[in-house]
Amino acid sequence: MGNNGGVDEDRDITMVRTVGEFFINRGFRYVGDEDGIQIYEDSFRVFVIELKVEEAWSGGILKAVLKAISLSGSGEIVYIALPRSVARHVDGKLLWDRGIGLLVLGEEVIEAVKPRGKIEEIREELMGTVIQLERERSEGRLLEAIKKLEEKIDTLETTLRQIERGRPIQPTRTRREEGVEKEAVKHEVKPTIKPTTKIIETADFMKDNPWIEILSKRGKEKVKYT
Repeated sequence: MGNNGGVDEDRDITMVRTVGEFFINRGFRYVGDEDGIQIYEDSFRVFVIELKVEEAWSGGILKAVLKAISLSGSGEIVYIALPRSVARHVDGKLLWDRGIGLLVLGEEVIEAVKPRGKIEEIREELMGTVIQLERERSEGRLLEAIKKLEEKIDTLETTLRQIERGRPIQPTRTRREEGVEKEAVKHEVKPTIKPTTKIIETADFMKDNPWIEILSKRGKEKVKYT
């Protein structure tokens, strides 16, 4: 058992080194291991969840996929690395649909499924939008269509910067929305207050009262002193 254990241990070490060489040959550097996940870094980070044969067949694949989905949903690039005998039983399309990559381990490492992290998705969409914008310009399309594409590029670039800086994504207002808001403030009409006049009606007991007329006349007469 000791000899078999030694052979298995050596095989596992070889597999880990092979995964490392796969990324180091592509310009990445090994950062470390966190909760059983290998981390490599270049201009962005890559996470590798590697399983041994016995781990894979004891429910490890499901746990690895769930962990990979969580990381991928946060915008990270994630691979699951499996021995060839296990990888052939994994649905590659299922991983692709969720943006998870698959490395098949054997005498060499094969990238069977390419990952699609949030950053990669945004970059691809950004590139596609830029190409569409250039096509619109070259074909002399309406200026309104070009403005919409430029606003979309602004939004995508802002989102990309937020993800790369590790900040939560904030809703981004387009230049058109900002312009509409400024225009609304500029043309805001303040309500005008019109002066109101109150009509004071004469009380009933004062109407047609002869004493009122006498008193009003006396008020106008000058007082004479003898």
